[in-house]
Amino acid sequence: MSPPAQFIKVDTKEPAHIKKLVESIEALRVDPDSPVPRGYDVGRVKSMKVKGFPAYVLRLGGYRVFYGVDWEDKVIYLAKIGPREGPISVNPPKSPRVS
Repeated sequence: MSPPAQFIKVDTKEPAHIKKLVESIEALRVDPDSPVPRGYDVGRVKSMKVKGFPAYVLRLGGYRVFYGVDWEDKVIYLAKIGPREGPISVNPPKSPRVS
């Protein structure tokens, strides 16, 4: 079994929406049995899989957090986090090497 995920502390000077995003991700970590943390707007994304697992989107104002859930091992994989217009990838593809 892998160790629990660790999160960095958020600077208290960060904008409120950033703090809320971090809190929502922390809510996922605290209860991996439920992909839908209470009090958050979450939906299943049928057209997407994350590492081969069912994908979900957590909607928070103008921001989106896309993640997948491995129910067997109780692991949550973050895929994309960012503004609604264009979420950024947590693990962006590697750019090709230029010789």
